[in-house]
Amino acid sequence: MDLQTVYMDKIEILSKRQFITPKTAGQKEYVDAIRSHDIVFAIGPAGTGKCIAGSSRVLTHQGLLSIQSLRSGTQPDTYVPIDLDIYGMDGREKASHFYNGGYSDTRRILTRFGFEIETTPEHSLLKLGPGGDAVWTPAAQLRPGDSVALQRGQRLFGQETRIDFQYQRNGPQDHSKPIQIGRLDEEFSYMLGVLTGDGCLISKNRVILSSADPEIHASFERIADRLGLHTFPNGVNRPYDRIIASSQLYQLLLSLGMSSGSAATKRVPSAILRAPAPFVVAFLQGFFDTDGTVSRRDGYPQISSVSKPLIDEVQLLLLNLGILANRRPRWTWYRGHRRLSYQLEMTGADADQFYDRVGFRLPRKQALRQRMILKGLGSIKQGKQDGGEDSRQHDTEPHPSYRGPERPRPWGIAQQGVQPLDQDQAKPGAHEQTFHFPQQPAFQG
Repeated sequence: MDLQTVYMDKIEILSKRQFITPKTAGQKEYVDAIRSHDIVFAIGPAGTGKCIAGSSRVLTHQGLLSIQSLRSGTQPDTYVPIDLDIYGMDGREKASHFYNGGYSDTRRILTRFGFEIETTPEHSLLKLGPGGDAVWTPAAQLRPGDSVALQRGQRLFGQETRIDFQYQRNGPQDHSKPIQIGRLDEEFSYMLGVLTGDGCLISKNRVILSSADPEIHASFERIADRLGLHTFPNGVNRPYDRIIASSQLYQLLLSLGMSSGSAATKRVPSAILRAPAPFVVAFLQGFFDTDGTVSRRDGYPQISSVSKPLIDEVQLLLLNLGILANRRPRWTWYRGHRRLSYQLEMTGADADQFYDRVGFRLPRKQALRQRMILKGLGSIKQGKQDGGEDSRQHDTEPHPSYRGPERPRPWGIAQQGVQPLDQDQAKPGAHEQTFHFPQQPAFQG
């Protein structure tokens, strides 16, 4: 069956959409059956069509993973069993099946605090209704100013610590010193955060750190000593740089998910996304020790990067710990040119939670929390829970990304929170491959 035959067909319906068009050969057969029979039963996974884009991150017992990575290689319109723990309306529960919805038109939903999700138009999110109740609403019906639900503080992390690393020699003359590290730990996770912030792997077989903090240099030295390696300066004109020359360490870092590209290509390493909570916290500490700042006006912690995927993943890791971070774009000057970067900031009670659950290891940054306490901002969650101005978002911010791929069950509200959507929230997305977790087979008429 050729594509023109599939896509040019349509059925008129009594709704705002006016007509529906099949997207696959199987859907075309279904449309033909509707024309030929008075009643047609379609047997398939519940909620077919209610999917999210393959790049969407979901919380599982294996870690914070893209949904498309969970069953890579599945074909469109396939429905396969899966043994996976996810976080649902009632807490941790099992997903029984995985559905590849093929390529579909999508909608990109963006909230005021920078959380976003890309879904099929039929995919429902929890919206705050006129009477204050939560109502499942298709993405296509959401409008600017609507409030959607947030799930936060699930604390569902992966448990993978094993490092499966096989060194690939660079030729017969390669005599690189072997390194031994069988499992990820907090010290190495911290260094992954440091290198994500102030490290560089652009030069092959060179691990470069640029930092003015002696404590950061000391951590770098400890990792080198542990692996039997050495650090050395990066020339006379770069006093803050330290280098480890090791093709084995270089390959190891790449295997853990570090980027060898420019700053804009950096991501949270895949090993951290699959790691237990203490290792995730150690990574965040390393990242904030290097790229993080503290507002001198009020002591609120902030972090910026030119890599939007990196900031988005850090925002989700913080949210999993129960910490809401506001993401916003920032234009800065870099080498004479304007450059777009992305900033996360935690305010009020969420700033308190950041210092309590993550914080900085660098004493000079951790000490700046005193600015917030001295100004009385550290007592917001104790002093303004009666609906005062400063309690406006701390326990009531939504997160549509955790709505997940299927009806009410996979994802829901953990803190009964809502947030207005941004003014450009209801943009058409793209033609993306989509996936979801159906609960069980069902009949649809």
